[in-house]
Amino acid sequence: MNHQVIPLFSVPLFKSNIGQLDVITMAWVKNLQYPLQAVGHDGSDDHLPKHKQGMHILHNKKLRKLKALIQQSIDYFAHEVLDIEDHINFEIQASWINKIDTSTSVKNDIVSHGHAGSMISGVYYIDADSTTAPITFEKAYMYPNLFHNSVPLTYKKKNFNQYNIQEFTTNPVTGDILLFPSHLQHNVERAASKKDRYAIAFNTFAKGDIGYGSEQITL
Repeated sequence: MNHQVIPLFSVPLFKSNIGQLDVITMAWVKNLQYPLQAVGHDGSDDHLPKHKQGMHILHNKKLRKLKALIQQSIDYFAHEVLDIEDHINFEIQASWINKIDTSTSVKNDIVSHGHAGSMISGVYYIDADSTTAPITFEKAYMYPNLFHNSVPLTYKKKNFNQYNIQEFTTNPVTGDILLFPSHLQHNVERAASKKDRYAIAFNTFAKGDIGYGSEQITL
């Protein structure tokens, strides 16, 4: 049957590759402190409470070039892909390094979560390949792009596509960057790999004059 299906109101997942770190910077990253079930940090903020340590890693001057490349990707996604006006900037507010260590038997996968206090979130893959832990994005329970989950239809599993899937998994490699709306739930399960996975996650928030008339706000 001749037909056309038009995807409406999609949730965007931006993926690109901005290159890998140089050898010296890569070595610095891998030599950071990685406390069990905690983000990596360089010791510069050890005076802060534990939950605040390592949460602004992209502010480190050793990652200045990487931060600039990440910001370029954010700007392109916001202004060229999403068509948001140029005077509204999305600034990186928090950034941290996750390491999935394959040398330990301790469960260290990343459970399903979204990113509160943020609008666009992202991940840059410092060191990863097709064997390391993938990332899975999940359709929100209350997001009825087709039918609401209160009607639990079953599918033939012959034609999974963007209209009927409940989750989407991707296997990023070194240098890949993913950007997505911060509300989008995602998880990372530990893979059967001998390669440790290093990735920088980050959150952004809009800055500038937003909205019109009675809806305007300056951030």
